[in-house]
Amino acid sequence: MCVKKSRLNKIISRHQQEADVLKKLIFIRFLYNGKTVDEAVELMEISLSTGHRWLDEWNEGGYENLYPKYKNGGRKAKLTEEEFKKLDEIMINESFLSTRKI
Repeated sequence: MCVKKSRLNKIISRHQQEADVLKKLIFIRFLYNGKTVDEAVELMEISLSTGHRWLDEWNEGGYENLYPKYKNGGRKAKLTEEEFKKLDEIMINESFLSTRKI
């Protein structure tokens, strides 16, 4: 199956939120299995403050509270969907591009 790089990036970003929640759930499972917060953050390779934040989110609202609080965050794109497609084609077909040329 052949998928354009831009389409693949959209698919990946759509699933990124799920991956982030899964990481938090794995952290919580370590705690359920008897690990301390210090041990769990070391296993997850995250900071202690992040581990405590995830634990607080879990304690305050359970599974649903582990999802990010933002929806469609960020600044609205200045390019239309058609302009993005055109830019994507240019980037695929050109070997050397500068930001000025783009």
